[in-house]
Order: sequence, then structure tokens, then C-alpha cells
Amino acid sequence: MTRDEVLAMKPGRELDALVAEKVMGWKAVQVFDLKDTDGTNIANGITPYNIGQRVPHYSTDIASAWEVVEEMQNNEWDFTLKNHKRKYEAIFGTLYNAFAPTAPEAICKAALLAVMGKWR
Repeated sequence: MTRDEVLAMKPGRELDALVAEKVMGWKAVQVFDLKDTDGTNIANGITPYNIGQRVPHYSTDIASAWEVVEEMQNNEWDFTLKNHKRKYEAIFGTLYNAFAPTAPEAICKAALLAVMGKWR
């Protein structure tokens, strides 16, 4: 996956799954979607095989995104978050950054770029 492909991803479950695998170290995730008898979603998420936990909403929930920051810092990555008027910039190390309308999205994209070695 290229830097541009990572930056073009929309916040949501696909981005969350990629963060779970590449950044958080989860193994083989599977998307599932369960419907109630009336067709409404009763469970919609991503779960790793053989673990039974749902992948957190890393790209849309700041508390979950902060888990990504903590994981990266545990792996010796420096972290900076800046607010540029209506955009956030997340930076890991000095080379890996991403801009996004929300902090969780910027954090996830910058973390992915860092672990994948896709710098500016």
C-alpha cells in the first residue's frame, strides 16, 4: 500500500482493521455484519479470528486512537499532534505525518505510515 493510498482512506472499519493489524499487532481480522430479523444491524464490526474481541474504532474515537499513540510510544516513537485551524496533523518520529479533519483519523494514518515506512 502506498502513502497516497493510506492518506486517501476514509475513517471507518477498513482503516480500523488495517491499524489493528499493522500497528497494534492483531492477526488476521475478519469483517462481519449481523442483521436482526427486521434487517437492522445488531452487530457490525471487525473481529480477529480466534480472539473474539472487536477491533476498536481507532479512526473515529479519540480514546481508541490514543491507544494507538500509546502503542507507538511503547515502541519508541515520538509523537506530536498539532491543530492547524480545521485540520489536525499527527506526526510520529520526524518523517511520518498525516493531516486529517479529526485527530483520530490523523493519528491512525500517521501511525500506519510510520510502521509501513512511508514517509513524506
